[in-house]
Amino acid sequence: MSMASFEQALRKDLPHHWLETEAEVTDCTFARQSYEIDGAGMDTDLAHYVVTFTYRVNGTTYSGELSSPVQVEPGDTFLLRYNPADPKENNSLESELDRPWFKEYTWLVGALIVAAMLFGLVSRYFPHLFHR
Repeated sequence: MSMASFEQALRKDLPHHWLETEAEVTDCTFARQSYEIDGAGMDTDLAHYVVTFTYRVNGTTYSGELSSPVQVEPGDTFLLRYNPADPKENNSLESELDRPWFKEYTWLVGALIVAAMLFGLVSRYFPHLFHR
């Protein structure tokens, strides 16, 4: 895979007002995660590269980190999209997970799961509360 493949992985549906700038790779580290499937002793590896980068907007340098399916070299450059109203917000995964809507939805989903679990426990141990 090439640098073009790396840039293609960053292309996402972002607001049209986001601008492009050139980002420079500062480090690329191979990362491997292993996890077990269904306790059967089968290990599966998920290999990827952790890429750190910097970019400049209006004289200020910002940095970020993202996961890449391909290896890139320090000094390589790629196009990155950023929010002109808040230049530290960009289209890397790190930036996406830090967006307010992501945190709000995460809390909402967590609250719904806890509510469902509490309902299940109450209906199981106190069935008389639901049957009249």
